[in-house]
Amino acid sequence: MKSIALTLSLMAGALTLTPVVATQQADACAMRKVRLPPTGEQMLSKAKRAEEAKETRKAIRLYERLMNAKGYDEALRGDAAFAAARLHAELDHQDKALARLQRATELAPRRAELWAAYSALQAKAGQLDGARAALEKARSLDADAASLETAEAVLKAHSLQTAQVDDRL
Repeated sequence: MKSIALTLSLMAGALTLTPVVATQQADACAMRKVRLPPTGEQMLSKAKRAEEAKETRKAIRLYERLMNAKGYDEALRGDAAFAAARLHAELDHQDKALARLQRATELAPRRAELWAAYSALQAKAGQLDGARAALEKARSLDADAASLETAEAVLKAHSLQTAQVDDRL
């Protein structure tokens, strides 16, 4: 089936309407909706809605999809990595939480609160040297007092625990 479309053309300064025959294929292409990829903010919003609906695994998948997506703002990807880490920690997936926090610090290396959280989680995992280094990085970036206090308390508690174990040996 062919359709007729009108086109505008300028001929010798006069505006004329000329019938043009279009093919079915051209009509089909023109009618097809172009689906644009979601923005980073849309992806983050969708993940937050899933989290609010207590769909934790779905939220993690969405956060991680944004975290790994190329072409989006790195700070936004860092937020997604941090959120995924937080949810993995809630599910007691410490290794995955550590990996996501490490990724968050790579994506947003100037965000002190990410370094403080990374320090606390490393301390909980017994990685005390890494925890100390991450805590120093958080301090150098002027982390807020609450973040630093939490990370310091976790590091101190796990350092004491390790020292007590060493004393028993």
